[in-house]
Amino acid sequence: MGDWIAIGVHLVKHFKGTAEHNSTDGQHLLVTNNTNGTGTAKIDDLLAYLNLQGLPHYLVMAITGSFLIYFGSGGFIHWYYYVNRRDRPQEWKCQPEKFLSPEVELHEIFVGGFSMLIMSCLSGILSCYAMNNGRLLTLYYRWDEYAAFYFVETYTYIHGILNHSGVNIKSFWWQPWQPDTMFHDNHHQYFHVNFGFNIYLWDVWHGTYRRKDRVYSEDIFGGKGKSFEQVSEKELLKDLDERKTENPNAYRDDVNEYAIQDTEVSQIIKKAKQK
Repeated sequence: MGDWIAIGVHLVKHFKGTAEHNSTDGQHLLVTNNTNGTGTAKIDDLLAYLNLQGLPHYLVMAITGSFLIYFGSGGFIHWYYYVNRRDRPQEWKCQPEKFLSPEVELHEIFVGGFSMLIMSCLSGILSCYAMNNGRLLTLYYRWDEYAAFYFVETYTYIHGILNHSGVNIKSFWWQPWQPDTMFHDNHHQYFHVNFGFNIYLWDVWHGTYRRKDRVYSEDIFGGKGKSFEQVSEKELLKDLDERKTENPNAYRDDVNEYAIQDTEVSQIIKKAKQK
């Protein structure tokens, strides 16, 4: 979420220019004030020397903005779908039979908020350093020259939110590279599969694209799953039950391409036992 301030810094640097600060001033102040200066002055001098002038302000903006976006966008999705349409999840939810308990929801918010706090601080530091023309950092600023960067950054930012919402959202016709939200929802359901959420081709190239004849779970690593013959009967039955919780409406043409018919189940189990 803290990426927003990095985008903002790029825009500010583009429209206001990239005039260099006098980097020697910070070093001079650090040396001259280090003995007789107050504690606050020493901190200011150190920040100036590190090209981090105004760091507290950037941290406040990064953290505040991130939490506003998090609770704003996430709160709206939660209210619009998970509250107002909770009685008809088949119409909108990727896994309509599964809802988090209030305790797990609070835990999710705590873990997500803590992770976002850490990343917002890192983004705030990086953005502050860039805005102060840090000597070790070169960023692309000009909108007219690097428009593709701004588009990709904003695009991935938005879809990063939508693809983790659990809501059935289909990609548009002009997004042939973009999988539907159900694609990455499979990743959170089966863990080691369908890692990408902006370009499904990454999973195709690396062999981690979900296949109907494979079993995936949090205990099956490598991203390629296992065949029906390679797993235990318990693992197989669990996988078959998981498939039933997937909303067919979340797939293209409202058909779950990974569903296994009841007539096939007995044959699959029989073959698994003969391994």
